[in-house]
Amino acid sequence: MSDHDLSWVLEPVRLLFSERLFSAAHPEALPNGTEVLTDLDRAMLLENSQELPREYRIWQDVQANAVSPFYCTDAYATISMDIENAIAPFWEQWEPIRMALVKRRLRKTQTGFDNFVNTLLYDAVEQLKQVSAARYCLGPDGEPVLEALFQVYHAGFYPCGWRRGNHIVCFDPSVLEGHGTGCLLDYPV
Repeated sequence: MSDHDLSWVLEPVRLLFSERLFSAAHPEALPNGTEVLTDLDRAMLLENSQELPREYRIWQDVQANAVSPFYCTDAYATISMDIENAIAPFWEQWEPIRMALVKRRLRKTQTGFDNFVNTLLYDAVEQLKQVSAARYCLGPDGEPVLEALFQVYHAGFYPCGWRRGNHIVCFDPSVLEGHGTGCLLDYPV
């Protein structure tokens, strides 16, 4: 694989180093038909519930079905180390921020956005890793669900569900107390 191709493959995990992640600053980049939620409780219901209204699909099932065709392949094993190496600097830079967020929670000064980031960042990282792996394993056609998921993250929102008719659902983190702009690695501690 050429360096140019590897750059495209790793684009999703490199989003972690961007000011776009959780910024909600680019709604124009959302996929057509995206349902945007501003109610965090509803977003978490769609993300985690096994009993949903008929118009929605179980989000974990949608993701698992998108990943299963390539998860146990040699290609997945081949790219996994490159993906982990690409995000290792993020985790190193994130650790002091994570500790500051833990202290805020203990002091009861944590904002809604602090809690959101602290709770959902690991899920976001895992999902972005799957998008990168899909790009490597499946090539330019990629996997439509995972590419939609990436578009949502790239727009600055949080993917949290799937509506029948092939429309992704996302949460707008800008509605949370303490939401700011800028790279998470510049998060005020």
